[in-house]
Amino acid sequence: MTPEDARYPDMIRGHGNNRHVASPEAIRIPSTTEQVVEIVEEAVRDGKRIALRSGGYCFANLVFNDESEIIVDLRLMDHVGFDDEREAFVVEPGATLLQIYELLHIGWGVTLPGGGCYATGAGGALLRGRSRHPLPPARRRQRSHPRRRGRHRGRAG
Repeated sequence: MTPEDARYPDMIRGHGNNRHVASPEAIRIPSTTEQVVEIVEEAVRDGKRIALRSGGYCFANLVFNDESEIIVDLRLMDHVGFDDEREAFVVEPGATLLQIYELLHIGWGVTLPGGGCYATGAGGALLRGRSRHPLPPARRRQRSHPRRRGRHRGRAG
């Protein structure tokens, strides 16, 4: 997608933050890992600076800035599932926290701590943008114990 595309103005800023606006020469929207590899190889070959957009929710200008020449928008890569061969969960970078929470909980009864901004994409949330502290692995939600009848800590029940 180039600036001539009617969708372009909607793709050059993030959600809820109009302070940062990019003006890339192109926005690429892959749907497979192979396409991402091709886009990155092409950008490296041509000496272009790329920026990756996952969900688009960011208060910093990590993607939407004057230096981004190619934005790789990963939102079509939003699969959440379980890989039986690897015995591991799969979360593609375009999946939002809301999708991740719902699908992991409904499908497998697990969750992960990711925060309360449901529009955040996995590419930013799980990698924490530029943070050096990754999230812990997914874990089963602890079931709360039913409330005990009778006296509890000296109070009548």
